[in-house]
Amino acid sequence: MCGIWAAFGDKPCHDAQCWLKKMNGRGPEESVLKQVTGGLLGFARLAINGLNHGGMQPMEHGNLHWVCNGEIYNWKELSTRYNLVNRSGSDCEILGSLWDQMGKNGIPYFRALDGVFAMLIVDAASNTVVAARDPYGVRPLYVGHKRTNPVSDAQGAGAETGNEYLMFSSETKGLLPFCDEIEPFPPGCYAVYDLKQRKRITLEAYHTVPWVKVPFFSPNSPDTPEGVALERTCAAVSHALEAAVRKRMMMERPVAALLSGGVDSSLIAALVQKQLVAAKLPPLKTFSIGFEGSSDLAYARQVASFIGSDHYDVVMTPDDFWRAVPDVIRDIESYDITTVRASVGNWLVSREIRRRTECKVVFNGDGSDEVNGSYLYFYNSPSDEAFESEVERLLRDIHFFDVLRSDRSISSHGLEARTPFLDKQFVALMRSLATQWRRPIKGERCEKWILRKAFEGSRLLPDSVLWRRKEAFSDGVSGAAKSWYQECKERAAAMVPEGWAEQAASMDHLRPGTAEAWYYRSIYREHYGSAGERAAVPYHWMPRWTEGATDPSARTLSIY
Repeated sequence: MCGIWAAFGDKPCHDAQCWLKKMNGRGPEESVLKQVTGGLLGFARLAINGLNHGGMQPMEHGNLHWVCNGEIYNWKELSTRYNLVNRSGSDCEILGSLWDQMGKNGIPYFRALDGVFAMLIVDAASNTVVAARDPYGVRPLYVGHKRTNPVSDAQGAGAETGNEYLMFSSETKGLLPFCDEIEPFPPGCYAVYDLKQRKRITLEAYHTVPWVKVPFFSPNSPDTPEGVALERTCAAVSHALEAAVRKRMMMERPVAALLSGGVDSSLIAALVQKQLVAAKLPPLKTFSIGFEGSSDLAYARQVASFIGSDHYDVVMTPDDFWRAVPDVIRDIESYDITTVRASVGNWLVSREIRRRTECKVVFNGDGSDEVNGSYLYFYNSPSDEAFESEVERLLRDIHFFDVLRSDRSISSHGLEARTPFLDKQFVALMRSLATQWRRPIKGERCEKWILRKAFEGSRLLPDSVLWRRKEAFSDGVSGAAKSWYQECKERAAAMVPEGWAEQAASMDHLRPGTAEAWYYRSIYREHYGSAGERAAVPYHWMPRWTEGATDPSARTLSIY
């Protein structure tokens, strides 16, 4: 996990080092600012591969300078195919020479990269900068604009204002409050910016969420018995997920995994442990968090014992969780209600990983609910087409919600998240499967049925975990007395001032309708003001097909 930052303008950007230092959590080991054509490139480093100084960025090749926060899992294959030199051992060293070799052609270049990344490539010859982000936005990137003086009456309303500065940052704290406007760079896209005008020239999508069904996996083919199709499907799913984990074992630092005892995190932990055992390396360190009596803690212990991991329970109180909320909102840069609630546990357990171990890489099961359409409200999907359409929407917007939670909660403690369920090949495979095996039907097929079926009999996990029903996060971490989401609502109501509703009425974007929403928004504004509110949260995450729903917690659904 690293942080990238850049500022382009006619005048030097004042206090550039201070802006870069705001991302010390992402890159606690070393930070560098480098003068390049038109401005500055900055890099805050957490070394995972290529641990020597040669792996430090920004990197240079001819007229190109670049920074990249990410991992390119197929860098060795690309180096061989294109005869590229890599002296540092860093997977990011090949990016500049590969850009040249592929004729600076964005779509084939970014499709060739198998990994997660946010990158900037400055080309002194063309006076441009190329920005790009991985298909599902696993690595963050924001664009900021500092405008020149406003248009005068004499210039007329149609006159354009220019950009005094064009800026980029892994997190919005590297742009606010300096920039007048910020926006998230869209996942699965690349853009070219003119550094003289500091304006975008092109924006193209190199990736779209896959949707085509593959007949080879269809249970409805007249030439293939349903049992054969199911066997094929299960083999493909298990192979694809194992491959997604295997490629993410590329690291030179110790590894941990978040383990809730649910099927997603448990499968990932089991597969990582399998790789470590095969390589004769020390066992995986697994971490679980919850209140006393939490079901997550109990199931996680069961999984850890089964797979042989070195397990840590992090037992905390509702007071511990609630005290962390202001720091969590500062670090995740969001005020979305369910994102804040779910981030607290992630943030606290990541802090404990940093305090108790030397681990720098953290595997998790995030992204599975979006890929598999397994939030509990999916039981209410009215048709196969509606089910698949909603999965596509969730994957398209995941960088605002679960991916953001995962990245910020973990990276703010100097750790790097690894998220195999969002592997682009795995997502493509799962989307190609027959919807009838993916869509949950009450009383007939549970959520994630095909994923569970694929690992049935593998002896990776106990059946009680493999077939454990999805729990709302609030219930999984909570004790018997009260759910975490109820704690949040009650405690926030005691924190807000009288007249908060009148103050909320003046907000023109996502006007807070509850004391909890107002409280989170007020903390967000303390750190970031209002300029970044639309970029941070375009809409509040809520379940679909749920008449009368007023809270995002699955605990409130009738299906629960």
